[in-house]
This record gives sequence, C-alpha cells and structure tokens, in this order.
Amino acid sequence: GCQQEAHCLQQLKGCSCSCKQSIILCCSNDHEHKHHHEHPHKHDEKEFRIAEPNALFAFRLYNKIASQADEVSKNIFFSPLGISFALSMLSLGAKGESHDQMFEGLGFNQTELNETLVNEAFEHLVKTQAKHENLELSTGGAVFMEDSFKPKPTFLEEIKRHYHAEGFNVNFRNSTEATAVINNYVTVMYLLSYIFFKGKWEKPFLKEVTRKYDFHINNETTVVVDMMYKDSYFENYEDTDLGAQVLKLPYNSGTSMLLVKPTKDIHEVEKLWCKQHLKKWKKNLHKSRLAIYVPKFSVSASYSLQKVLSEMGITDIFSDEADLSGITDETKLKVSKIVHKAVLDVDETGSEAAAGTGAEIIPMSLPPSITFDRPFLILILDHNTKSILFMGKIVNPTAK
Repeated sequence: GCQQEAHCLQQLKGCSCSCKQSIILCCSNDHEHKHHHEHPHKHDEKEFRIAEPNALFAFRLYNKIASQADEVSKNIFFSPLGISFALSMLSLGAKGESHDQMFEGLGFNQTELNETLVNEAFEHLVKTQAKHENLELSTGGAVFMEDSFKPKPTFLEEIKRHYHAEGFNVNFRNSTEATAVINNYVTVMYLLSYIFFKGKWEKPFLKEVTRKYDFHINNETTVVVDMMYKDSYFENYEDTDLGAQVLKLPYNSGTSMLLVKPTKDIHEVEKLWCKQHLKKWKKNLHKSRLAIYVPKFSVSASYSLQKVLSEMGITDIFSDEADLSGITDETKLKVSKIVHKAVLDVDETGSEAAAGTGAEIIPMSLPPSITFDRPFLILILDHNTKSILFMGKIVNPTAK
C-alpha cells in the first residue's frame, strides 16, 4: 500500500478527535478548467464566507447519513469540514457540470461565492487554525499518484497553495486495493484530507468522582458507562420548540462541544435540527449553575459517501460523465470511491494551564442537573473560524 498514507494516518492514533477522508480517482483504459487568480482580498475573516454554506452542508449531510437504514440505531460521527475540504480540493480539477454539482452540493451559491473566494477561504482557514498555539487542531491533505500518472502542474500547485496538500508518487500496482480494475478503470490517484483535533476541557472533570451509571439505549436495552460529573457554571439553553436541552462544554482555545439531549424521541429531533437551531442556541445560551453527568466514550465511524453525495446532487464525478480535465487532459478520470473516517475520545482530561485559573465559588445548595443517560447529539465547533468541525449522535457510549 501507500507508505506515505500509512505514515499520515499513523498520526491519527493518540488524537482525541480525528478524521480521514480518501477520494480515489480512477482513469479509463480508453483513451480546461481555468482558475482565476485575483488579488487576495485584504480581509481578516475570509474563512467566515464559507461558514454558512458549510453549516448548511453539515446538517444536510447528517440527515442523509442518519436516514440510511443501517445507521438508525448506530453511533454517527463525521467531520463535515473535512468532507467539504476534500471535495473543494477535488473541485479544483473539475469543470462543467461536474464542477457545478460539487459547488452547489457543498452549499456554495455561485452568485455569491466564486471558486477563487472559496479557495481563499479554505486557505485562510488552514492558516487561522495553525496560528493558535494552544489549539491542537490541524487541517491538511495529501495526493498520492500512480508513478506513471502525470497531473497538470497547475492542479498540484493550487491544491498545495490553498489546501496545504502535498503530492506523492507511489506504485499502486503493488497495492491490492488500488489495482482492482472496476469496469475497465484503474486507480491512478488518492486524495487524502485529514483533520486532527485534540481537545482538552477548559474545566476538566475530576476522575475521582467518575462513577458507573446506567445508560438507556432504548426502552429495552441498558448499558453501564463511566459517568463523569461536574458541578459548575455552564452555558446552557432549553429549546422547547425543538424539544432538547443544550449544554456547551468549552475546550481550550476557542473550540467547544455542544451536547444536545432530546426531551422527546431522538429521531424526531434529528429529523428537524438544522443550522437555524445552531444559530438560535448560540444567541440564547446563558450561564447558570448545573450539576452535569456526561458519559466517557470513544466513537469511531467510517462511511462510503458515494450514495449519500449522489442523493445530494453530486453524481457526475462517479460516472462516465465525470469531467475532471482540470487534473489532466491525457486520460478520462472519474471518482471510484470517497471514504471518510472520524474518531472521537471523550474523557476527563482538561487543560492543565486553564484548570488552575479563576477558582469558582459554588454555593452549598443543590443545583439543577442534566444527565446524558440516553442517546444524545453532539457538535464540535471552532469559534475562531465559525466552523462545525465534527457532528454526530451517541446511541451507545460503549460501542467500539
């Protein structure tokens, strides 16, 4: 297989939160898209341009994944930003209808955002994330090409400039996965994107007070979890319209997790939630004293996204209609597979530096409590770039 890819993925281990995205490009055994180089806009908030479309894409994608029959009773976890990042990187090589479908599927309204603005926004987002020293968060990519395959130099230059993606030549002929010839197509290229995130709670949980606790997967099934506990002041909100309690747990350096506990059937809530709810929560979150009970959990999920993306209108790139001539004119390319994997670990660990500051005075009375002892939804947000880094549903905290 690809040693470079293996090396890249090795870094995923030990990260509390990570995602990997692979796009496998194939070329037919049978035998241009111009990118506008405008002057970069002098603006500190370029990445905010894509925040709205990325949020729209995130919730649409969640709903498509959640509605798949085999996902209904499973944990769900993915990085909408990672998927959007990978597809935007690929769109640099797409033209015509293939490009339009990707741009529209990602929520980039072509009248407001052209390709230059989107690429600049992702470039700025990567740089913004890199600037925060205390934030263990990085986004990037890599391109693995069959030795004999020569993409256009402009494609490689642009994915490196905007998406920090490096190109590597490898011999796919020695890889059993890569040499599978499907419908007369052979693998010539992998696009890999990744997000690494290692979050430490701004207010860590005390390990000594973690206790065994029943978690109710449904009316029939209960599992025992390690339940963390903390009595402190937290931002929270009760969304009576949606039927959910929202709790914000800050990580260090401008990221946070939102935990959403449905007060009615979770399937009803997840069908309805959308970016407007997120906007409403951000506006209405208020700080009050709470005793919170949150289970420790690890979630790992992987998805083949061809079907889901096709349902979202991105179809041509997977078919013989694919126009990826921005990558090469020499041969006809199409995408054979888009694979996404994301991992999250939640435990007591906090930011040691932040833990000792601003000691809170807690009155002796018993506070209201919120207990996450049945399926709940999660969002991990980067407030520096207004991005949804990860989102998901925890049905069973003990599932591996």
